Amino acid sequence: AEVSFLAPFGGVFEISFEARDFMKELCKALKKQGGIAINIDYGYYKNEFANTLQAIKNHKKCDVLENVGEADLTALVDFMALEKIVKNCGLNSSLVSQRNFLKTLGIEERRKILLAKNPEKTDEINLSVDRLIDSNQMGELFKCLIVW
Repeated sequence: AEVSFLAPFGGVFEISFEARDFMKELCKALKKQGGIAINIDYGYYKNEFANTLQAIKNHKKCDVLENVGEADLTALVDFMALEKIVKNCGLNSSLVSQRNFLKTLGIEERRKILLAKNPEKTDEINLSVDRLIDSNQMGELFKCLIVW
C-alpha cells in the first residue's frame, strides 16, 4: 500500500498545547452554561507547514532573536485544530474571515452612518474600516471562530 503524508519534506509543524487546552475548557464551559464564544485572531484555515513564529516590536516585524524581552513573540493560530476540538466536544462552529464576519454584521452600514455624522473625519474613518476588512490588510489574515 502506498503511504502519503500531508506534510512536505522539511515542513514545519507548529502546535500550541495552551491554545488546545483553552479551547477544551471553553467548550466545557459552553456545554455547561450555554452561550456563544467568538475567537478572533490572525491565523490560517489550513496548515501550510510553514514557520509562523515572529517577533513584533513597535508594530514592526523583527528578528526573533533580537530585542529578547522587548519584542512580542507570536505565531499564527491553527484554527482548523481548534475547530476539530469544538466538533469533538459536540458543539457547533463557524470559521470565517474577519472581513466576512464584519461585513455580515453591517460594517459598511456603520461606515455610512459614521461618515454622515463626521464628514471632517472621512479619511480616518475609511482608513480604519478598510484596515479591518480589506483583503490585503486584516480582513483575510484575521479569522473568527464562532462556537455555540
